[in-house]
Amino acid sequence: MLRILIGGIVWESLTFSPIRGKYEDYAFYRGEQINDVFTLDDVLADLDIEPVYTTYARCKAAGGWSNREAFDTVKREILEGIDNAGHLDGICLILHGANQVEGLGCGEENLVVPIRQKVGNDMLIAARFDQHANITQLQQEALNIITIYRTAPHRDWKTRLHDTLRLLAKAIREKQKPVSTFIRVPILVMGERSTSETEPMRSLIPLAVEASEEPGIINADIAVGFCWTDVPIAGMGVAISAESEEYLPKAIKIRDRLARAIWDRRFDFQICGEYAPDIETAIKTAAEAAESSIFIGDAGDNVTAGAPGDNTLFLKALLDADIPNALVSGLTDAENTQACFKAGLGEQVTITVGGKLDSKYCSPLKITGTIVNLYEPADLTLNDVRTATLDLGKVTLILTEQPWGFTRLHQFTDAGVNPLDYKIIVMKVGYNHPEVVDIAPRGFMVLTPGYTPLDLTEFEFNNVLKPIFPLDTAFDWEP
Repeated sequence: MLRILIGGIVWESLTFSPIRGKYEDYAFYRGEQINDVFTLDDVLADLDIEPVYTTYARCKAAGGWSNREAFDTVKREILEGIDNAGHLDGICLILHGANQVEGLGCGEENLVVPIRQKVGNDMLIAARFDQHANITQLQQEALNIITIYRTAPHRDWKTRLHDTLRLLAKAIREKQKPVSTFIRVPILVMGERSTSETEPMRSLIPLAVEASEEPGIINADIAVGFCWTDVPIAGMGVAISAESEEYLPKAIKIRDRLARAIWDRRFDFQICGEYAPDIETAIKTAAEAAESSIFIGDAGDNVTAGAPGDNTLFLKALLDADIPNALVSGLTDAENTQACFKAGLGEQVTITVGGKLDSKYCSPLKITGTIVNLYEPADLTLNDVRTATLDLGKVTLILTEQPWGFTRLHQFTDAGVNPLDYKIIVMKVGYNHPEVVDIAPRGFMVLTPGYTPLDLTEFEFNNVLKPIFPLDTAFDWEP
């Protein structure tokens, strides 16, 4: 039986955000709780692996620079886990790739490199990354096997970890000595222009899957990167893992071929799916639609990409338009969420919501409503937050104590609402996530003002390596 140590940290840093991550913005999973998140029992049994669980932490929602104390806690507990594990056959890390830690820099690099230094060069280390990863050279050199999500919206976040464990176990048992190579492609693109279900990613990802089947190649993947992180490593990329140094030249050749294929499609990264150019058009389109429910992504205030989530523009427009039967889920406001808990269920409150974190694109909004639901999580250290649901008359508003993207159906249930009971459902996301997609009669994004714009020229990038598309267009590039 192989003994594999498992742990990691996931945070997505929007460096333009006005907020900074706090310790409590992380959800912490320790020991068997990691198995509960990733449903590992079957794959571990199939691979005859004894897991050595340490600590896995993930952001409840993305944010700005992540919290140093939280990062240091995870790093310390993983390194202590290695010290206390006894014999290990390998290490499997769960990472994001866009975690910029305040006062430190790239979190993944500052975790992976010390782990490599501790275990030496003979221990195999594999890491699974988010598709929106920015990977550094030092990470690539420290990791034997790199895997990346192949879907956006992310339907394979569990199964890609299962795949990573399979690749790692196979390499250990076959006494391979894998090496990885990575190349950055100078393109900045957000997820809302690069879903795996639309072009060009719909055609590019199969090229990587096909390359993974080449003799001597363990895995090949494409990283979309995280475009709202103003750091030198930002950009798209290709990661290839080879069975050994012998196959590294082949891996580099495949890597460069895939990188060039991405570059040649750079003008094809257009906004994916249906979208509205502004809030007024979105409301009119949804109100007149034949479908019973329309799920709308407030793309400029996308908390799943790190925006504050307290922009009031959409809520104000719904109230001004006198739209019946609309739901806004949710609006970040710690102060007023707590005030609702203090007031109690059934009470009417007049409060001024939003515009506290985002004072650039919106203003606070005064509302009066009845508190119809209060949700208190059983364990705030896990992936959950307090919510307060208010009936404002024709609009229902869910306030959240922390930024909280409504991507899972249980979040609506916890807030005391069924989204399909409403004609218009506004969420602080860009594209809709899988569970919502699966039930939504119709959904689209709106190009709203905010910290996650779909036009990158709205930000001044000072630290990315230039030239880089689309900030620069009059240049060609070769791998």
